[in-house]
Amino acid sequence: MANIHEEARIPVYLNDEQAKSALKNLQQEADKWRKKMHEAMVSGDMKGMKAAERELKKTQKSASQLKNETFEVDKILRNISSASLQDLNKTKRLLRNQMKGLTRDTKEYISLSKQYNRVTSEIKKINGAITTQSGLFSKMKKFLPIAGIASFGLTLRNATQIVIQFDKAQSNLAAALETTKSQIKDLTDDAIRYGTITKFTATEVTSLQTEFAKLGFTREQIKASTKATLDFAAATNAELGPAATAVGVALNAFNLSAANSERVASAMAIATAKTALGF
Repeated sequence: MANIHEEARIPVYLNDEQAKSALKNLQQEADKWRKKMHEAMVSGDMKGMKAAERELKKTQKSASQLKNETFEVDKILRNISSASLQDLNKTKRLLRNQMKGLTRDTKEYISLSKQYNRVTSEIKKINGAITTQSGLFSKMKKFLPIAGIASFGLTLRNATQIVIQFDKAQSNLAAALETTKSQIKDLTDDAIRYGTITKFTATEVTSLQTEFAKLGFTREQIKASTKATLDFAAATNAELGPAATAVGVALNAFNLSAANSERVASAMAIATAKTALGF
């Protein structure tokens, strides 16, 4: 019984199956104490019945705590790019504790080690962005009036979210191209460049690139089609995703190369203006 209650006081589990197993044990424990209560009541053992009732309440409390506080590491690992720093640190601690009792060359240890490294890398990425912004804030305080410091701090917090969103968009683009982020540096550079010289953000440009990738475009084809599609979207006030889809579908439909993107986009912009169509 003591082990079961101890298990319930640890609200972090590697996956949902472990949590379900612990809850099942607690439910079986509760059934046992209900049976003892009934037996004590039938035999007239009021002291035994009260003792069984106390244990039942402890078990039910543990089960309730488990339901409310179970933290699924699997869920964090599946959505690691959007996980909070608090959840990532919590996951890291659990994985480290699980690894302590394992032999290094076992499959379980190797698997946990890979997960641990993924979480650690994500934590370093977030901490790096925070450190960079903190250093910038310290320098800028010398040149900002008191009233401007709070506003600048808010800008930095917004910048953190922008960095996270851009990184997530880059991951989606790499996945659509069935490669890694390190292999799409040319597209990343394009997104950042267009994000500084057009009205669109780097994250929005990445979404355009991703739509092209979903249509089967190669990296070179995406680069050749990006500027024309940005101009088309700006001229028609269209969102980049639908604009990219429209240009990409048109190129594929007429069996045209990406080099024809500007001609196709221009024709579509004129047609949109004349017919008052929108995207």
